[in-house]
Amino acid sequence: MPVEDGSVQWPEDKSQYQPIERITFNPQKTFSPERTAYAGDVLSFNQFHCLPVHRPLGNIMRVRKLAYETSSKYRHHMNAQARVELVSIDELPD
Repeated sequence: MPVEDGSVQWPEDKSQYQPIERITFNPQKTFSPERTAYAGDVLSFNQFHCLPVHRPLGNIMRVRKLAYETSSKYRHHMNAQARVELVSIDELPD
């Protein structure tokens, strides 16, 4: 299927939905004051922070990469905070 041309509709008979895995998350203390501040001021999200085989494809994703990086740099500069991309959930504050 043409990844670079978003105007082309992919026929379902040639690109059928295929479930790959089911992910289950245990309950977390997601909205503690420490985690809320950490998420808002310190964390940075980048869809390209992944294994090379899982990197997003296409022109739109390449534009998103620049947009996310630019937004994150500006936000961290304005908040006077270092940019952090977690490697493990254990790095989050409790």
